[in-house]
Amino acid sequence: MRKIEDKLCEIVDECRRGKFTKSFSKRLSKRDRVEYDHEGSQVTVFLWRSPIVRVNTKEKRMIVQSCGHESNTTKSRLNSFMQYFGSQVGGIYQKNWVWYRWQREPLTETDKSVEFNGKYEFSI
Repeated sequence: MRKIEDKLCEIVDECRRGKFTKSFSKRLSKRDRVEYDHEGSQVTVFLWRSPIVRVNTKEKRMIVQSCGHESNTTKSRLNSFMQYFGSQVGGIYQKNWVWYRWQREPLTETDKSVEFNGKYEFSI
């Protein structure tokens, strides 16, 4: 993972664990920003102006989405969150201009691929 992706994952994890008691908006680079709404227990990660990751800290659910921007940077950010927070979640890859999501099947220990429809939700 890149340094910026490590930092984004760490901030989201700290919010999820309850380290922060106030809402904030923190810009990590020109294109990356994290907003935390303490009242609503919502963490949102923005790439440029698009909310690519949303975390509900009360329900312990994470939504990763491309927001229609299927770039290598978006894919890298989404993969970093999927790998950091979900061991069986897998990741996203591209083949012939189509994005796919793979995940490891726990019983058979095999990888399964399905087309990525731009949005995926999982438990953290």
